[in-house]
Parts: sequence; C-alpha cells; structure tokens
Amino acid sequence: MLLLAAIASADDVRFDLAGPKFDITVTRNGITLPIAQVPNLLPQDQLQIKADLPSTQSNHLLLIVAFLRGTTNEPPDGWFTAVETWKPEGQHSVRLTVPDGAQRVVLFVAPETGGDFDTLRSVVKRNPGVFLRASDSLFKGSLQQQRIERYLSGMQSVAGEDEKVVAARSAKLAGALILKPNADCFKQPVEDQVDCLTQASAPMLLDSGGAQTISAAFSTGASSDFINEASQNDGGVYSAYVGTIVDLVHLAGLLHTAQYRYIPALTLPDGSTLNTRLNAPPSFSNPKSVIVIALPPIKPSRVPDLHLEDDHEVFCLKDPGLVLPLRGSATLYSTAFAHDLVLDFGDVAQHRTVPLTSDVVAGGLLLDRSDLSLPNDGTGDAPRVQAIVRGKWGFDRFEGPSLTFQQVEGSGWRLIGTGSITAGSKAQVQLQGNSTACLSRIMLAQPGADAEAISFPRGADDSPMMLTLPFVGKGPGIYALMLLQYGSDATITLPLRAYAETNARITSAYISPDQQTITLSGAAAATARLVKVGDAVFTPVGSQALGSDAEFRLQSAMPVHSGENALVADKDGRTTTVALIVDDSVATLHVISFTSEPENVAAELPVELLTEKAVPLHSTLHFVVKSEGSFLASDHMEIATAEGAAKELSFGPGNTGLVLEDERTVVGTLDADKVFGESAFGMLNLRLVRANGERGPWVPLGTLVRRPEVTAIRCISKSCVVRGRNLFLIRELSTSEDFANPIQIPENTTGEEFRFLGDAGQVRALYLHLRDGVTITAVVRVQAR
Repeated sequence: MLLLAAIASADDVRFDLAGPKFDITVTRNGITLPIAQVPNLLPQDQLQIKADLPSTQSNHLLLIVAFLRGTTNEPPDGWFTAVETWKPEGQHSVRLTVPDGAQRVVLFVAPETGGDFDTLRSVVKRNPGVFLRASDSLFKGSLQQQRIERYLSGMQSVAGEDEKVVAARSAKLAGALILKPNADCFKQPVEDQVDCLTQASAPMLLDSGGAQTISAAFSTGASSDFINEASQNDGGVYSAYVGTIVDLVHLAGLLHTAQYRYIPALTLPDGSTLNTRLNAPPSFSNPKSVIVIALPPIKPSRVPDLHLEDDHEVFCLKDPGLVLPLRGSATLYSTAFAHDLVLDFGDVAQHRTVPLTSDVVAGGLLLDRSDLSLPNDGTGDAPRVQAIVRGKWGFDRFEGPSLTFQQVEGSGWRLIGTGSITAGSKAQVQLQGNSTACLSRIMLAQPGADAEAISFPRGADDSPMMLTLPFVGKGPGIYALMLLQYGSDATITLPLRAYAETNARITSAYISPDQQTITLSGAAAATARLVKVGDAVFTPVGSQALGSDAEFRLQSAMPVHSGENALVADKDGRTTTVALIVDDSVATLHVISFTSEPENVAAELPVELLTEKAVPLHSTLHFVVKSEGSFLASDHMEIATAEGAAKELSFGPGNTGLVLEDERTVVGTLDADKVFGESAFGMLNLRLVRANGERGPWVPLGTLVRRPEVTAIRCISKSCVVRGRNLFLIRELSTSEDFANPIQIPENTTGEEFRFLGDAGQVRALYLHLRDGVTITAVVRVQAR
C-alpha cells in the first residue's frame, strides 16, 4: 500500500487518474447482485471477478485476489488466487467463495515478473494488520469520494445565471450527501460560482461536515509532514477523504521494497463495473507499481436508520414534484446500496406499493408517478393515509420510517388573527384547514394590482399555519388570500381587511369597584367605540381621553361578573380582547386642595384665567390629596392630559416630587411646562399606582391651558392692535366681559400682531376665549397711559 510515491513525486492526494476496471457480481442464497449494490460481504458469498481490460492491453497484468483475517493472524496460502489476465483463461471470470473467518478481500494488480505472486503473498502474510487497516481506509475513502462525485455531477448540470438557483441546488446536494461546500465560492460572481464548486480541485473545497475539520485532525504529528507538503501544491485545503488516506502514507514505510511500490485505488462502482481511480500513474519499470483495491468488508451490514428531519411532516400525494427528504445516511444518495425501494400503503389502497428512486439532485426519494392512484377502499374520504418506506440494503431487507400523506384536497379553510392587520407593516395571521400539505400556492390579492405570492411552511400538520403578509407600502382596504391546491383547478378565496396604520393597542382594562366605569389603557383607547363585558355594554364618557387612557360608562342594567374579559371594539371595526382588572378602591384619591402659581414675564401683560380650575401651562402646581388607604414610599402617582402620555410622580424632592404629610396625605408639587412640554393642554387627571401594579381610578384636577404671550395693546381712535406671540391660542376676543360682538381670530394666525376695531376711550381690557377649551375665559388688562 506504499504511498511514498505520492510524496516523492510531490503529487497531492487527489484521485483523478483512471485505473483498471473490473466486472464483479456477488451471489448470496441464490440471489446475484452487481458490486454497486453490495455494501458488505459474508462468508460463503460467491464472488465472480473479471478484469475488464481493453483489447489493446499490451502490458501483462497479474490480478491477485487475497482474503485477509485478523491483524495478528496471517491468511493461509489458499486464500490467495492469481489470475494471469493476458492468457485466454485469465480473460474469463474467476469464481471464488468467501472463506469462513475472512474479514477483508483485496485485489492487487501487478505487472508480470518472475516470482511476483509469491513475493506479494509473502509481503501480505508478514504484514496482515497493515493490509487490513489499509483496506478499511481505502473502502471508507471510496465511499467519501462517491459522495463528492455525486455533488460535482449535480452542480455541473445547474445553470449559473441565477445565484439563487446555484445556492438552492448546492444546499439540496450538500444536505443529502452530508457535505459542506466551500462558502467562499458563493461570494464570487454568480457566473463563477459553479466553476468554483466544480473545478478540478473541487474535492479540496469540500468538508465532510464533521465536528473537526480535516486540517485540524491531521495538523500535528507524523502526518503533518505529508499534509504540509500536499498543502504547498493545493493551497492548504484538503479533500473530505484525505484523512483516510493519510494512514496509507504511514504504511508506505513498512511495505517499500526495491522491486515494488504500492498505489492505492479508490473505487467508483457502476452496476457490475468496478471503476478505479488512482492518485499516481503506475510504473512498469523498477520499482514496479502494484495497484491495491479494496472490496466491501466481510461483516454483517449496518442498515441505515432513515428518518425525516421533521417527524410530523405531511406530504401531498398529488404534488407532481413530491420529494421525500429522508436523512440518516449519505450513502443512500451516493451509492446504489439501497434498491427495490417502495412506499408500502398496506391495506389502505388497492395498489399497495409505489416504487421509489433516490435522486440526490432533488435531495430525497422520488415516487414513480406512472400509476399513483389510490382507489377508494373505504378510507378514500380520509384526508390522510400512512405508508412505510421498504426496500433492500444490499442483500438485506430494511424498513424505513412511517410517513404521512394527504390524499384529498384540504377543506374547512379559515383565517385566525385578522383583526390586528395594519396597513403599512407586516402582519401575521394563522391559516387553518383540516389538512394543509396539498397547498401549492398562496397569493395575496389586492384591488388594482397583481396578486403577490406568499411564502408558507410546507408539510404542516393539523396545527394552524403561520403566514407573514406583506402589507408594507399598502393602504387600508379589503384584500383576499387565494389558496391553490395540488390536483385541483379551484381557487379558494378568503377575504381579510387591512386597517389604517396606527400604533393602537389596548394594554389593560380596569373596572371601578362599583362596576360602573371601565378605564382602558393604550394608544387605541381614544379610538375605541365601545366595551363589552359579557352582555353589559360600556360606551365612551364625553371627552374621555386621559393621556393614553379612556373612560367608558355602563349603559345597561346587565350585571358584570368578576373574572370576565373585556371585548373592545374599535371605530374601524377591529376588536381586541383584554383581561378585566378591578381597580383598587383603597387606592382612590381625594383632592383636598389644588392651586397654581402662574409664571408672568415682566415684559408681558398678565393673561389672567377667569375659569375655575383652569391651570396655566407656565405655572407651578400645588395639590394635596388623601387616600382611603395608607401611602407607601414605593407607590407613585400618574398625572396625564388628554393629549399626552401619563407622567410619573414619585416620592422625593424636585419639581416632580411627592411628599408624605402623613400616612394618608400627600403634598405634590410640579412645574407644568417642564413635566408636560410646551404643547400640553386639556383635562389634568391624577391617580395612584401601587408598587405591585394595582392602581386607583383617575380623579380630575383641572384643565391645563396654554396662554398667548401679549406684550402690548394699543388703541388709536377707532383702531386697536394686540402685539405678542402665539396669538393663535386666542379663539375669539371681546372688549366686554359678556362677549358682546366677539371678534374671531383666524386659526392660521402666525404674525405677532392682530388689529381690530375698537374705541380707544372705551377699551379697558380684552376678554379672551382660548382654543384649549370652549369655556375657558381669560382677561388682559390694558396698560394705563
């Protein structure tokens, strides 16, 4: 098995030279199989071997068949058979019986020399363990080479124009053959990807997919010298089978003689033809070459444990491109060991079996569709049937997994979760039917545009199928999902609606202790139309927005039961179900006092609010509240306006602080514009929130009002002018408190002055109705001259 020639000639370990061919069949118990279908041999098997040499063969080649046994047990002389292939009798098949106790059978091909048979037999008998190990490495290397050859063949036939096609084909092949293609190839331009994956050194671009890379496994020790030298010729990347060949290099030093060097051959069987591949050219001058070929091991076969990656996968019998992606053995797809494969439907169908063929390009087993009908035998109306993969692995029968097939069209289609579809963003819905494996296409139909294909998981079981719908860039309206199934021309249409884009959602629903008021929290609270709890209906309370909350009052005499959920109906038709939480009655606040200190700028005329509980934005608020229970330092309060999110007030110093006066009384202080910002206005509401999340109902404090900044009021004769900033905050003004003859301020007022008719001698003050409330009234006194 000498491979020193590979090192001496600086050759790498690629096996790319065609070697001699042999015609081999194996007979066991009266059944004869070609060598390609034989994964193992057993004692008493009948081997029929013939050298398939060309008619022009001029060199005389001696074929020696040797049976080997234990590593320390030399084989007897009778286990060696010589065939002189150049003689007429040597051109016929030799029939041999595998002897009892044999573990391996090796073929040697050597040039004719005097004493060649005796010399080789002597070497083998003196080193039985060496040749046993070499035979094992060669057979394993041959299996790995067959995996690589199947990958290369499949990639060479793929079109290189589309990178997705190249990547998909590579993924299917690599998944079935348990190979790892060189990822760097996919970084190249698409027209170069296939060449990269299938170039002459393509075996060097593949990894066996094991946990340890080849280079890591053989980068130290005696083998590293060989690896390093090989790397100088091939960029340091090694084939999937190089690890099995490295051992042969070490054997070379044990077997080298002055007369012979040993060349290993990998085998690529095709039917009864055993093709060989060499990594070095044979020599017919001293030292002459001896080609070493390993046949399958002599031991019971190990039938593969085939399985699906997803045990719950369901297949559609009507799918014309149906592939059964069985895994568990790469040799299922790289060799012909598995044969006579069928799907056995048992008693379910009149045709009990359907032939199968392995197709590595498809990535699984294909059904013979010439006659795949399953006549009704009493179970034809059932949506699903079971079948078992059966076949032979060499001479042995084996049984694969039980698979589930859908044989009729799915029905009972419905969509779940369509109430939350929002235009402008992706949406997820669930599609449910009695059997979904036969879905061929799902399309999203929309008015005035082409239908769009929707991706979906294949082979789903009875559980709902999750779909992601692409509503990005689409407007609200009525859409439809169109379902197409294998074996049917009918289109199933399921309508659905995309709602206007919004951040709306309901985070919680609190019901008051008297069960008369429900408070919704969340951005969708302001657009809710009604709330139902059982048969009880709650409707909005006037101007009911409280920051991100909204109040609803009971409008019927129906009782509300604790523990029920609240169904919230939005104005656009969508609904949300949320758990109903009972407000903490002990956390109810009672406002004892509430005052505000306006901030007046010296350069401005004071704008005085006349409406009770109207609070100027630029002011400091002081309030005192009591609770029916005791306050804790871990509690906090929330204060909110109709137009803004709730702000948290905590116990501690600062403008947003709360101070305990006693266990049931709290004094609060805050700077309104710092807390709420310059655009805040509307009803101010306060509530207590316990550390455990329990909270009391909202209680009103007052109405937050933005004021215009008035710097001057001047009247000359019959003409008056108001100067200042933010004059648009005035809705109308009058020179009399009863607002006789009010003057409207346009909404689009952006200037710093506003002129109106007025008697200079009569104008002592301006009375204002502000935009932040229809009933909010303010007064500005005219400066005395």
